[in-house]
Amino acid sequence: MSVSGENAHCRGTLHRPMSIHESGDTTFVTRRAHGQIPGYLMGLVARTGDDYIHFVAVRDDARGRGVPRRSYEVFAAPTAERGATALKAITGPHNEGSIEFRRKLGFEMTHIDDYGGTGRARLIMRRRPLKDFPAAAMEPW
Repeated sequence: MSVSGENAHCRGTLHRPMSIHESGDTTFVTRRAHGQIPGYLMGLVARTGDDYIHFVAVRDDARGRGVPRRSYEVFAAPTAERGATALKAITGPHNEGSIEFRRKLGFEMTHIDDYGGTGRARLIMRRRPLKDFPAAAMEPW
């Protein structure tokens, strides 16, 4: 799996099995028939009632095949049943791939200075309602 952009420096800290175990029913792993994992999504239900998407990872050879989009769709369904009213994700203002991907899914963007600490602006991305989240088909490979 590749981690690019502002998170490239923390590759090892974002992919800890302990984090996946602790996030329980809000982590979704995509598996190929032979067991290889092309990607996963890790999220949680935030205090605000939003379903917060902390991280999405996709293997380089699985990019462009609908893995992240399908992961969002699967994540949104059960969390909406728990009363969440929106999906939320956070990224840096220069993470063009993340921004474009979420815009295509209907997320609205809010730029907040110092959200990531002094001098570290972030884009807060929210999408509601969850009930009409766009369905995605995963391409076989």
